[in-house]
Amino acid sequence: LFVYFDRRLRRRTVDEPEPDHEKPGGWENALTEATAFYLSCDLSALAKVVEYVTGETEDPPVRIGTQAREPEGIPDLVIQRQSGKRLIIECKVDADLGDRQLERYLESLKRDRGHLALLSRRFQRVPESVLICRSIYRFPEGRDHFAWEDLYTLVANAGSDSVSPLRNHFLRYLEWLGLE
Repeated sequence: LFVYFDRRLRRRTVDEPEPDHEKPGGWENALTEATAFYLSCDLSALAKVVEYVTGETEDPPVRIGTQAREPEGIPDLVIQRQSGKRLIIECKVDADLGDRQLERYLESLKRDRGHLALLSRRFQRVPESVLICRSIYRFPEGRDHFAWEDLYTLVANAGSDSVSPLRNHFLRYLEWLGLE
């Protein structure tokens, strides 16, 4: 599956130069799809991500989806939890946040008391109006958003005695992209 995503991302004309494998530009949607697929197959890793981001251990995830069209926009990852709350994770690789992107998702989550997080490869300037909504917008100590390296560490330490080949493959994929 990861080979499929990689090839899909690398379509180019004959005249285009070979892409720099160290810098995955414009890969956000395909990387998001690959991440959602992997997490849907490794429920212990998905639960670990939800617990780490939300700080809540009593409300497990029941499903994960991508690119869900909502009136407030199209969030990258939407994780439904047993209580009905949603965790929206906006994924960025090289792109900047869209116009009021986090603010719009924040508004949509006020109704169900869900959570919002940003996962980015590089520094993103998160608006103060989002940062002050700590009960909804989640971020790690000392930073305004999560990094792909955080996801890598969570997945690598997700537990279970036998690490699945898919987990190993996903971790190698993140390493190949420089996101470890």
